[in-house]
Amino acid sequence: MLPEFVIAAVCSSVLGWGAFTFKRTEEARAVAETALQKIDSVELKVAEDYITKHDFEGAMNRLFDSMSEIKKDVKYLSERMDFHVNDQAVELRRLREQQDRRWR
Repeated sequence: MLPEFVIAAVCSSVLGWGAFTFKRTEEARAVAETALQKIDSVELKVAEDYITKHDFEGAMNRLFDSMSEIKKDVKYLSERMDFHVNDQAVELRRLREQQDRRWR
């Protein structure tokens, strides 16, 4: 049979190895939990700044509708300016002809 000191040495070695492994496992678990908390905070931050595709499309549609209205308004103003410039050119031509007739 095995001497008692061999059994004690084997038991001590197994228990020591188990304690060492348990300690290392707890340290690894603590690091993993810290990493998980950091990942959760990053996910929360990303979720705060995230916009859904549907919301983005809605915002873009409103933006393009506003731009379309602005384009219509600018076109109207441009047409009015063209009308007034043309009207003034006709009036200026008429006044010059009238002035030329007076000086002849």
